Amino acid sequence: MADENIEILYFAPANTRRSSIPYYARAYVSALTEAKAEAEERLDVVPLLDESVPERVDNETAWIARTKAAIARGLRAHEGHERQILHAELGRRAIREFWSAHHASRLCPSLPLCVTFHDPPHLPPSVKTSSAPPEAGVLERLLTKVTTEVSQFGRQRLDELFLDRCAALLALSECSARILAQAYPRHAQKVIQLPAFNLGTIPSEIEPKMHRIGETIVVTCLDFVRSEEGILETLDALLLIHRRVPLGGKVRFRIRGAASDLAVERGVVDRIRDRIRSGGSLWLADFETKPMSENEVDALLRETDILVLPYAAGECEAASKTLMRSQTWAVATVAADTGCIRELIEDGKDGILYPPGDVRSLALALKKLIGDQDARMGLARALRQRALRERTPDRLRSRMAEVYGDLLAARAEGRPPSTAFRPSGEAEEDA
Repeated sequence: MADENIEILYFAPANTRRSSIPYYARAYVSALTEAKAEAEERLDVVPLLDESVPERVDNETAWIARTKAAIARGLRAHEGHERQILHAELGRRAIREFWSAHHASRLCPSLPLCVTFHDPPHLPPSVKTSSAPPEAGVLERLLTKVTTEVSQFGRQRLDELFLDRCAALLALSECSARILAQAYPRHAQKVIQLPAFNLGTIPSEIEPKMHRIGETIVVTCLDFVRSEEGILETLDALLLIHRRVPLGGKVRFRIRGAASDLAVERGVVDRIRDRIRSGGSLWLADFETKPMSENEVDALLRETDILVLPYAAGECEAASKTLMRSQTWAVATVAADTGCIRELIEDGKDGILYPPGDVRSLALALKKLIGDQDARMGLARALRQRALRERTPDRLRSRMAEVYGDLLAARAEGRPPSTAFRPSGEAEEDA
């Protein structure tokens, strides 16, 4: 065969103000392409989307035309390769990626299509239902109802067609895989779980920070500037501690991350600032919202003693990209016990979990780590060691070489993928 490598035609968001998927996609591509020389299977990633196709849809007709033209150009430029895979990273707002993958799969129906679900089991865009105004007459109400039902039916049929074309539904955690298998039982044999891996810089020979008496302990919330609940929950927990053990000069709460366009539109940033100011917490909270470079994030993690991941109940069902980014920086981590977090942190061993939304439990966890340097350093060191042992980019690359190779073989043999997800309980029973 002339081309021994596998070529992945890739669809992924790039605008970091819309979601965290671009950070994941960048690390994913790096993990696949920066392989060791002795790797048996070479993986090449070819992005098929550029700035000519905007991520935000303003004029639907013009946008669809640009999308189709860009995909057709990209496919023509790479036609003739014998081992190609279509792969899309999808989240709730990744409309461009959904429609691009959909169109590419129509133009090249013989190519296996992989879809990674970052917000399982949702496929973008959701149908916008409309309702008639209160003053509407009977006929207008009837027409609105019929139009909405037709739109919903059409969207449902489109989703079914898209899923039928998918060769693999990729999940970033066991929690996510279970959701996909339950939501799409007809396609459960296509669900494949990917391993968590370390995003961004992996520092070498780093140790948790050792503090002298009187030095400030830095507590950080990173990339939670999307809704104020988690940030204010952490602030309330620190103030609860302060009422019993004064924290003035001892603790600094840093809130960092870019505010999404949606968060700005909804006034989230202003509400957080108002709460900090009105609550008299300027001495405690250090709030900056801006896009951060890789180096700036690394510097922040290096200065952080305690990382807080205050997810709400029902969140983080796919993966915690913040944790995947920070886990190698020797930072003690406190996280809400929801979604896939329990797969990434073992409570009391390499982090502390608390019930989501429970400010008192969060305060107890923070108080323990603020006051016990040995406990803080022990958890940080354990999390880093586990990440370096279990979540290396090489492990992801090896798994994806296996998955992609099997999909190509399954296409040739007319069978489902053999690397499909199996719940841990089933695997134990078989053993």
